[in-house]
Amino acid sequence: PRHKPLTATHLRYLERLGVPRLSEPPTPNQGQLWIDALFGLGQSRPLPAQLATLAHAARLVGQCIWAVDVPSGLDDRHGQPMGACFHSQRTFCLGLYKRGLLQSAALATVGQLERVGFGVPSWALDLVQEQHPLPCGVTTADRATAPWPEPPSAADKYGRGRLLLLAGSQRYPGAALLATAGADASGAGAMAIIMAPNVARRVIDCYPHVLDAAADLSSPLEPGPLVWRQLPDLGRYDAILLGPGMDSAPFVVHDWEPLQRFAGLLVLDADGLNRLAATPEGEAAAWLQGRHGPTWITPHLREFDRLFPACRHGDHLEQAAAAAQAAGITVLLKGPRTAIAAPDGRCWQLLEGIPTAARAGLGDVLAGFAAGRGAMAAAAEDLDHGLLAIAALDHLHAAQQLVREGWRHPSPPMVAERLRQHCK
Repeated sequence: PRHKPLTATHLRYLERLGVPRLSEPPTPNQGQLWIDALFGLGQSRPLPAQLATLAHAARLVGQCIWAVDVPSGLDDRHGQPMGACFHSQRTFCLGLYKRGLLQSAALATVGQLERVGFGVPSWALDLVQEQHPLPCGVTTADRATAPWPEPPSAADKYGRGRLLLLAGSQRYPGAALLATAGADASGAGAMAIIMAPNVARRVIDCYPHVLDAAADLSSPLEPGPLVWRQLPDLGRYDAILLGPGMDSAPFVVHDWEPLQRFAGLLVLDADGLNRLAATPEGEAAAWLQGRHGPTWITPHLREFDRLFPACRHGDHLEQAAAAAQAAGITVLLKGPRTAIAAPDGRCWQLLEGIPTAARAGLGDVLAGFAAGRGAMAAAAEDLDHGLLAIAALDHLHAAQQLVREGWRHPSPPMVAERLRQHCK
């Protein structure tokens, strides 16, 4: 058969390397390495029948396959297999990572993603990014150059970030402990809590340096879901975390007004998001738009869908970006490849994840850690939306370290402790 010039050049190169040329499709064999370079970018149709049969047979025997750019049979725009496809252990992305390969549906097909540069100078990529902003893929290696605001040299404990946590309930006391552990790992200078009495006692037993601010409430808290009648003066805090383990309760506009007027950073997680989602459709976004200060939210997909039903279309990154624009907030949408979107249009997606480390309670640690780091940045008057992405990278890095050390399923307290030990 006649080949296009580039294909003919590649063929001659392989022949010089001594790669055998087959007249029939190969038989899957675990001792072989297959290089899948059949179709690459822009696939829109299922594999031809003969290739689909080969892909299925290769899958059955666990054939070792490395893909060039995109595994054959996979839609690189949305990450959806179009029927049978070749499942790769490694996929080498040419030039840039392809967004579709980061989506949950694609992860079992692409294996480990690795970028192969084209030799395009970084200034050229930066120029394209300035003219047509692209989402930024980030890895834990980017932590080395990530800008964390530093408190002034003469800063006292209050100058290192003042954080208030509203978390926990009789049903979920552990969430309050984990959120406090994450916040403590952040290095925030002064932490206070408003929690049900039995939960507060457990937290203070573990963290005696934490202040119980519930004494400032006009009416005492009761056991059960965390419900407050009137919050104290919030102006003394740089950041507030609301939500981990609070349990379900109605959204009461009057009780939430001080939070809307709060000029500092508000971090909403878990039941804080669920209570806000209980408002009539559209009112949650309006409440967030009316906030007097910056807002970060850290939902998983089900919490996100309840809060932003109009933003459920597209991939993880598109959903987060739509919500960030609609509500004027920074969204961290948790998942196998977490996506972060800021209201100014910047977006990030983590290129790594640890399936074995996905455990209940890790989100509470992340929310507390992010809130504490945000409080420190706000105290230094250097709060940037991108800090939420950096907090997610630190959280992932802590779990990665534990897995590499042999802890296949690291617990949330272990991740919090590792954050405390290695937080820069």
